[in-house]
Amino acid sequence: MPPVSSPTLTPDGPRRSLFITGGAGGLGAGLVRAAARAGHNVAFTYRTSASAADALAADLAAVPGAGRCLPLRMDQRDTDSVEQAISAALTELDIDAVILNAGAAKTGLLAQMEDADWLEVVDTNLTGAFRVCRRFLWHFLGRRSGQFIHIGSVAAGGMAGHAAYAASKAGVEGLSASLAREYGPRGITSNVVSLGLFDGGMGSEQASDSLRQFWLTHCPQRRTGHGDDIASTVLFLCSGAATFVNGQVIRLTGGLDWAP
Repeated sequence: MPPVSSPTLTPDGPRRSLFITGGAGGLGAGLVRAAARAGHNVAFTYRTSASAADALAADLAAVPGAGRCLPLRMDQRDTDSVEQAISAALTELDIDAVILNAGAAKTGLLAQMEDADWLEVVDTNLTGAFRVCRRFLWHFLGRRSGQFIHIGSVAAGGMAGHAAYAASKAGVEGLSASLAREYGPRGITSNVVSLGLFDGGMGSEQASDSLRQFWLTHCPQRRTGHGDDIASTVLFLCSGAATFVNGQVIRLTGGLDWAP
């Protein structure tokens, strides 16, 4: 098989086009801001926060040198919604990399969990990621290059009170590894950025005081993560400098790789 050509981009090289799911708020909005301010074009999705998505795009449009921002409504639990949003993005932009950030969580002990709660979390976090990746694979196969970056969690190793979330994030790691093995020969990479406790993240919003204190006590860096920590890693993985990084789980935990 002839070698696959790789992009000649650098982390701060030519403008790229990114697709970010769940980009209207929280850590996703931080990724959109960082990417656009770095000059990249960004199509980003939201499910219900249309006003927040439009406001974010308007704010970034006023930043000198920022890339283009395209907000798109998408519910990744619905195949038709995924198809419509991605088709709209590809009509406007030649997407180079996909950041799968959208997610859902439900807290509660496993014995008391309702079917509906389990299914909502797994359908959003795992099956939704599958739907997005499946649609973009045809685009990436046509251009013989592309990068998937999945936002994962240390909860993939198991976490009390978060069985559905933990199971979905463990599944994401398996999904990413399978993508890396199947499509690496076609110039497509897939990696996971596994997060510890981050300010503004889903885990931070639902973290108990005891969990937060545990993290601050036992994390070698004695702090929670910041949005900039994620953005710098994700933007590297979206760059041409990362085309030989494939099938990896990169743990952004400050050195603490587990949680109670």
